[in-house]
Amino acid sequence: MSAPSSPAKPVVKQVGPKVPTAASAKEHKAGGGNVKIVNKPVKIEAKPKIPTASSASQHKAGGGNVKITNAPVKFEAKPKIPTASSAAEHKAGGGNVKITNKPVKIEAKPKIPTAASAKEHKAGGGNVKITNAPVKFEAKPKIPTASSAAEHKAGGGNVKITNKPVKIEAKPKIPTAASAKEHKAGGGNVKITNAPVKFEAKPKIPTASSAKDHKAGGGNVQITNAPVKYDAKPKIPTAESAKEHKPGGGNVEIVNAPVKYTNVEAKVPTASSAAGGEEKAADNGAEVAAGEA
Repeated sequence: MSAPSSPAKPVVKQVGPKVPTAASAKEHKAGGGNVKIVNKPVKIEAKPKIPTASSASQHKAGGGNVKITNAPVKFEAKPKIPTASSAAEHKAGGGNVKITNKPVKIEAKPKIPTAASAKEHKAGGGNVKITNAPVKFEAKPKIPTASSAAEHKAGGGNVKITNKPVKIEAKPKIPTAASAKEHKAGGGNVKITNAPVKFEAKPKIPTASSAKDHKAGGGNVQITNAPVKYDAKPKIPTAESAKEHKPGGGNVEIVNAPVKYTNVEAKVPTASSAAGGEEKAADNGAEVAAGEA
């Protein structure tokens, strides 16, 4: 065991005041820059776009030359079949699609076609061997015996924890009450005034008599009230042409025939092949046991 070393001495830092004595307070100049705040009000002069009532008639508001007409919008829509006589010649789009009525045949073959081939069948999945041996964990203690406990040294580094208080020496900026009058707080020479800010804003219409001559901006816009007319004709103009009308969508035929499945065999075709499957399972178990031995 190593001998304990002497405890470390605490670090003591002495911090002195910026104004050490009351006599030096008058010579002390606080930092912060030479800042001067004046007491002059800010004047904002805003002139109207129309200075006098006589100039209102010559004023032209911005916004671009926009003209809105009153002409109705006409939509001309023509039917695909203009007359009933042309319905027989009309051919609907959608591509040449043909749907037949033949049943779908699905041929599914078993992996083991006969009972005799069951012994020769080898199931997929890879060569996997499963054992039954227990897993052993060997764990040794850090202190094997009671006699070695005294020689054991715990890890973590050589760390010493002392119990000495930390001393902080702080001195006030104003050491005595008599020096309070001579103390000058830092922060720069700043003056705060109480003068109000004046805003001079003039109205666009200075008098009531000039209201009639005032023209608001926004462009020459005209809004009409004319209804919109739509000329739409039906695909079947008369009741007589309903029989000759043929809707579009392609020549599609839907059948109702059931789907037949042929040439489908069971995985175990006969009862005798089931016993052959059990014999194969027993043989596979014997092979696994022989491999473990």
